[in-house]
Amino acid sequence: MTIPLKLPTWATDTGNSDIVEPADALKIVGWAADDRPPAGWLNWWQNMVYQWVAWIAHVQAKNWKYVHSANANDELQDVCYGLGEWIVVGTTAGNSLQTSNSADVFSAVANPSGDSLNAVAANSTTAAAVGVDGTLICSNNVAAEWYDVTGMLPRSGDYLSIAYGNGLWVASHEEGYIYWTVDCDGPWTEVETPQSDVSYPVYCVRWFEALGLWIAVGVGTSSVSGIITAP
Repeated sequence: MTIPLKLPTWATDTGNSDIVEPADALKIVGWAADDRPPAGWLNWWQNMVYQWVAWIAHVQAKNWKYVHSANANDELQDVCYGLGEWIVVGTTAGNSLQTSNSADVFSAVANPSGDSLNAVAANSTTAAAVGVDGTLICSNNVAAEWYDVTGMLPRSGDYLSIAYGNGLWVASHEEGYIYWTVDCDGPWTEVETPQSDVSYPVYCVRWFEALGLWIAVGVGTSSVSGIITAP
């Protein structure tokens, strides 16, 4: 069983939500046939479930442990979840692409490019990874089949990050360029950025749905912050 991706959020607007705790006597006996509990009681119960689940998730986030990668000496760079699998990528020859359906034991799968991978991302139907020398691989079945589309990214050199959001795949380059496409297979469109003006790398790019904003970070100097955004 995989970990749910969403918390059961319910009635969190404490200033406006109708939340009424039932009497202890009712909690002991529970509902009887034909009972019609008021909204406040149900909101109290579902909000308590949410609070406890959120607390457990918080506790889990503080208790880290090692899990088994394909090799103890693997150098791993990035991780994502998609298509029912956890996916990790890295630079270790033979183990640069690994998957797991439980996040307990990871197994190597064939990397068709044979090159080191720096970043991986996924949406509901596709996963994609980028790496050195313009490497780009994609998959519609991460556990069994990846295909190499290296050469679809316009610029040679190393790609450092990839993300999916707002209907777009977006990748970043060691010389500060950003690339986007609707389909992982391409074509990809190059976008100049303040970072590319000075050839500084963009290490990470992410889409934030709640803000409607792409944010990327990289190397900065006294005159360049290293943080760029796109609405």
